[in-house]
This record gives sequence, structure tokens and C-alpha cells, in this order.
Amino acid sequence: MDTNQRNGDIDTLPMQSLREEQVRLTQQRILDTFESELIRHGYADVSIRSVAKRAAISVPTVYRYYPNKQALLSALMEAVTVEEGFDFLDMLEGTQEPMETVTKLLDHGWEVNERQPVRTKAIILALAAAGEGEGGEIVEEIAKNFAFMAKEALSPLNYLPREELRKLEALVALMLSRPTWHRLRYGHGLPLDVARATVLDSIKAAIDTAVATSGKGGKKGQEGARPDRSRAAIEKRYEQAT
Repeated sequence: MDTNQRNGDIDTLPMQSLREEQVRLTQQRILDTFESELIRHGYADVSIRSVAKRAAISVPTVYRYYPNKQALLSALMEAVTVEEGFDFLDMLEGTQEPMETVTKLLDHGWEVNERQPVRTKAIILALAAAGEGEGGEIVEEIAKNFAFMAKEALSPLNYLPREELRKLEALVALMLSRPTWHRLRYGHGLPLDVARATVLDSIKAAIDTAVATSGKGGKKGQEGARPDRSRAAIEKRYEQAT
């Protein structure tokens, strides 16, 4: 390779980096504006055009990155997850005791909600509105995530009758969800520690009852029933989940 070619390759690197940074900043500006509009006006009254106008970006530019409002909502939720460092797959790794796992998931998830309660409420309302329209896929993905968290947390209890285990999974998924946090904290006005204790006590009582009535409490410590808690195994189960 001659000197001129090497110099040409070097000269393109800063330009590539600059373009990538410009794209990132443009996307961030669009998402920040969408979040602001979502909080101020609600999901139904936000449009690609209104976001573009408020962000002072052309409508075609917004469409280039986000083809519709559902894509904006999905991207915002992903950005929030990255920003807050909420990785439920990482939290599931290495844990075996159901209440320990549930507590970890609840505490981390609620901590995210508590940091930005106004944004969390806006997202809850947006998901409800999106689920009634063309945003059903987003709602299904969220439901899948919480269902998976619940199933993984309770998997050491797989000696329970299947119907009992399914009821517990549904309860845990519901209790971990954003709407439950918002309903207890703001609908009922409960302090965080009281709301947290209410949820965890309810889950523990349900688990204890299911174990006691199954007549198989002695099998609780069976090693053969314990799932593989490596990150790779959890990721594989998540990919296969429906």
C-alpha cells in the first residue's frame, strides 16, 4: 500500500466518526423531543410531524430513522433501559432462590421508575394507547419480557402442579410491571417502602401457599430441578420464549 492510499484511509476516519456522531445526536434530539411531547400531550396527540416541528428537524429526516410513532416509542423505551442500566437477563444470572430473584428484579425495576416518575407514567399511558391501535407488537414484547422474568424467577419451583405454577407466574409478572408500581405509589399514595413490602409479601404468601398445598414442599431443594443460570443459557431460553 502506497503512502497516498494510507493517507486517504486515515483522512476518511474522522469524517466517518463525525457522520456517526451527527446521526447519534440527531436521533437523540428526536427521542428527547418525542419524550417531551409524550409527557406534555400524550401518545394520541403526538405525531411524526409534531415531533419534527418541535425538534426543528425535517419530517423526512425523522422518518429516515423512525418510520412511525410506534418505532419512536420502542426506541425511547430501549434508550431508557440502556440509560438506566436495567438488564434483567443479567439480574437473573446466578440466582436460584425465587424470592431473592423477585426482590432483585423488583428493586431494580422500581428504582428506574422512581428516578423518572413522570416519564414512566407517560410511557405507561403510551403503551396502553399503543395497545389499542397499531402498537400491539410493542405491548406484546413488554408482556413477553415480564412473563419471562416471572417464569425464570419461579423456575426452581417447577415441581409444583403446572396450573399452580402458571398462576404464580402471572401474579409475579403483574406485580413486577410498571402499572402496579404506579397504581400503588400514586393511585393509592403508598410510600415506596410500604408499596414494596405489599408486593413482596403478596408474592411470598402466594408461593408459600402453593408449596404447602402441593404436598411437595420437601422437593424444594432438589438439585435436578434447578435450571442452568448461566447467562448463555438464560439468553437461549429468552430467544425461544413465546
